[in-house]
Amino acid sequence: MIKTWLLNEMFPSDRTHLTIEGTQGEWGAGDSIAAEEELPPPPANVTAKSGNGRVTITWDPVPDAMYYNLYFQTTKGVMIKFSDLTRPIASADDFKAVIGVKKDKGTCLEGAQSPFVHDDLANGICYHYVVTVVTQKGESLESQEVMGMPSPYLLAISIGREGVDDGEFSSPTGITLDKDGNIYVADTDNHSIQKLDKSGKFLARWGGDPSSQEGSFYYPRGLAVGLNDVLYIADSGNNRIQKFDLDGNVMQAWGKFGFAWRGADLGRFDVPWGLATDAEGNLYVSDTSNARIQKFTSDGTALLKWGRDGSFDGAFFFPRGVAVDFVGNISIADESNNRIQKFDARGSFLAKWGREGAGPGQFKSPWGIACDALGNVYVVDTGNHRIQKFDGNGTFLCAWGNRGRAEGQLNFPYGIAVDKEGAVYVVDSGNGRILKYVPTDEELNRGKEEASTSQVPSETPPPRGVAVKAGDTEAFLSWMEVPGAQSYNLYFNTVPKL
Repeated sequence: MIKTWLLNEMFPSDRTHLTIEGTQGEWGAGDSIAAEEELPPPPANVTAKSGNGRVTITWDPVPDAMYYNLYFQTTKGVMIKFSDLTRPIASADDFKAVIGVKKDKGTCLEGAQSPFVHDDLANGICYHYVVTVVTQKGESLESQEVMGMPSPYLLAISIGREGVDDGEFSSPTGITLDKDGNIYVADTDNHSIQKLDKSGKFLARWGGDPSSQEGSFYYPRGLAVGLNDVLYIADSGNNRIQKFDLDGNVMQAWGKFGFAWRGADLGRFDVPWGLATDAEGNLYVSDTSNARIQKFTSDGTALLKWGRDGSFDGAFFFPRGVAVDFVGNISIADESNNRIQKFDARGSFLAKWGREGAGPGQFKSPWGIACDALGNVYVVDTGNHRIQKFDGNGTFLCAWGNRGRAEGQLNFPYGIAVDKEGAVYVVDSGNGRILKYVPTDEELNRGKEEASTSQVPSETPPPRGVAVKAGDTEAFLSWMEVPGAQSYNLYFNTVPKL
């Protein structure tokens, strides 16, 4: 007869099968070796759920289990769809194949129990896991392999792809949301605006053929929703702002080309880019190639401008994204200076942070910027293919993202928006899609804890970024909001004119 022995003890990594010819009597001693079929079955329904600096692994219990072993290995720079972590690692071109975690190769966490929280992990690293069970019969084979990538924000949905049809995009840039959660995207190279519902379902589009006619566009970029349900669009190639209702009907247009260095008046633009509105309905525009910010009323009346070429405080080198926080302060993504600058509503400089680099709080060509309801600032760090989050004072909080085409990865992201629940929408321009990220429970709870802690009056820091702007008979003072402040006291004294 033919007998097959599993030389498990001799070659555990390969599990080599040896076939030997002989009779049962000649080879009877082999019957004492436990066949692989007698080992307990591996744990089933293994899942991995990512969190901020952690992955939680669960599995179904196995009868007669004495204990479980969890084996893991790591890879870098591979993303998966975080809303579908229970499936095995994909083998499509956009993903790395299952790396084949084995008992003799992976790091063993002996005695793990489900659910097992694997914490103190590095965000942005892929952790691959298998589970085995140990019974009196021995240790099972490895379970189905799963993986998770720790991150403070997890991918919820991916919307669109590269193309020209409805729901498809070509080099999209700007994004904004209305009060109902509908999504508006500047489909830049298709010279159109697309409207989607909160789930990403296509609703409408307007524009399409590049034109200077009102209601048409030539490379639209920045978007902002204002009071009374109006949509502002930076029609960059036509150097103007267009105002629409939310159904796509044009209401107004203003602006034309002008060089700031030739003394261009308010209302003239050289590639207007980022847009943002404040609580009063005023509109802020980054006049990018003129290195300045312009402020308008909702009907297009010019109010003020500030900025010029340079790297000193209040100067810009290609300002891009604009965001307004709940206090009314304005944050600007100063792209080629690799920094964020913050101003009050009068254009007075308050603060700045960032420099060129790839570390926390450093940037490589930041483009998009947005604020949430707590005043946190989200920056699209375009050249580093990631999103960075800061508090209102510029203190680094977290970051996520890396370059690639897989689900959740970024390829030259540009625009960004944050909804009232804290979900973050990113224009993944190089991949022709919109990505929606949601905060992990840890990140969401941290935000609530920080908001609660900010109400405690003990050791309250003094206001930062105090600035004075003198007039003929008055002086305007501004400062950065202190979280949790109920009121401010202003003390002053005078000295005789020298």
